[in-house]
Amino acid sequence: SYNCTNSASVTVTVNNPAVPTVTVNNLCGQSELTASNYTGTLVWSTGANTETITVTNNNPVTVTYTDGACTSDAAVVTPAPIEIPATPTVNPVNACFGETVDAFMATSNYTDFVWYADAALTIPLGNGATFQSQETNVGTYTYYVVAMNGTCASDAAVATLTINALPSVTITQNVDTLYSSVNNGNQWYNSQGAISGATNDTYTVTVEDDYFVVVTDANGCSAMSNSIHVIPTAIAQNQFASMISVSPNPAHGYTVVNLGSVNNAKIEIVSADGKVVYNTTIKTNIETISLNGFATGLYTVKVTTDGKTIQKKLVVE
Repeated sequence: SYNCTNSASVTVTVNNPAVPTVTVNNLCGQSELTASNYTGTLVWSTGANTETITVTNNNPVTVTYTDGACTSDAAVVTPAPIEIPATPTVNPVNACFGETVDAFMATSNYTDFVWYADAALTIPLGNGATFQSQETNVGTYTYYVVAMNGTCASDAAVATLTINALPSVTITQNVDTLYSSVNNGNQWYNSQGAISGATNDTYTVTVEDDYFVVVTDANGCSAMSNSIHVIPTAIAQNQFASMISVSPNPAHGYTVVNLGSVNNAKIEIVSADGKVVYNTTIKTNIETISLNGFATGLYTVKVTTDGKTIQKKLVVE
């Protein structure tokens, strides 16, 4: 036998699978990652095995693929989803009819805004943090606003405008007391301005003047009533008394009752023992009264008009 030994060298080349290619598409609030240039089965660090995955943060993502017994090196990408702005904050606007309507003011973590007339966001009205409604009539109006980061929009916030009707108020008079048609929110005025402490629905007048009331309702809207010129009873009595004269007095044969500016009154003459010895209603401001048949003595002349009665003494000689 022969003891022969022979050897040969063999070169073995192991080819690792190529690293896959990942395309990143950053969208509003998310990123789409798509793998290519691979064979076999994908394995993403998120646990997914599909060719395209969606992520919502900017954490690094890796992907490998396994082809047979071989696994590729990992491709590493960092997505950058475009941030969606926070839903804007916008306060409602309230106004009273006829007053200036304040503009809406929107705030968010981004400073670009678009305002719309409809909830579907198909009718744009303007851009910017403020929006001025052109409505002037009583009613409730709704608008919508979104914050923008480039082409990415937030959820819409609702902006509500309410234009309130003004309250309605009238005042009436009974003797020296004025009455408001509204129970609450009254402030009485005269020509000097607001009357201190006069906030009830009635007001008793002690000084001659023009009076009205301003009513403010629960919405903060105010309205002014009609105005009434009031002469308090005591003052009116004195004024009425100062206008009326009986002369001559003492009188003999006749006397004249002069009513000044009054031209519609009832006149009575009452004797000292309480008997009505003369009674007439006149439509003029002067009445000449014959005293023929009157006994000498003291009489009372009563003049009544508009609920006021003035008494004057008359001496017949």
